[in-house]
Amino acid sequence: MTEYKNKIELTLDKIAAEYTPPGSETKATIHQWIHALHSNSKLFAEGRKLKRELILKELENAGFLTPSGKLKKKVVSEFNLKSREAKGFRFIDLFAGIGGMRLGFENAGGVCVFSSEFEKNAQATYEENFGEMPFGDITKISEKDIPDHDVLVAGFPCQPFSHAGLKLGIDDTRGTLFYDIARILKEKKPKVALLENVRGLVSHDKGYT
Repeated sequence: MTEYKNKIELTLDKIAAEYTPPGSETKATIHQWIHALHSNSKLFAEGRKLKRELILKELENAGFLTPSGKLKKKVVSEFNLKSREAKGFRFIDLFAGIGGMRLGFENAGGVCVFSSEFEKNAQATYEENFGEMPFGDITKISEKDIPDHDVLVAGFPCQPFSHAGLKLGIDDTRGTLFYDIARILKEKKPKVALLENVRGLVSHDKGYT
């Protein structure tokens, strides 16, 4: 853990605990806030009573902001923040793994404003790659708290639909995760959704799925 990152987590932990959904760590919320402040994007849960000014005031009091109100260079470095503000498209990274799809979309000019990944080892690698701990169990995250975005990216679990698996489809609890994507799409209405899965998704249950 880097010095500034650890101090910021301690500074914002109490506030973040109020807004962190079950199944996610408070530092996932904190990391999203830091990345969002740097890219001028929406904060996680900003639609509730959370105010940007409160987060900025806490960071200012703890000495993490420059006189002009920007995050200090040390913070930018330790959180692996991009050097530019978000001027292109914004996207969210669901079932993120270690971030392969995020890397592609960032290389295309996008800015990631929210990420979610259930598996702990993948979360740790994702944080190492991008300076951001992803949120955890997507079923526990309110679609209203997710920041606005232009593109939804999701490589949701393929085992329920794979020819190599039991092919239980939506009768497999992993298969029902598609409905979490659907509720987010219904609420946020992004311009584009890119869903990655196996060929068996199309043919499963004679195409009914």
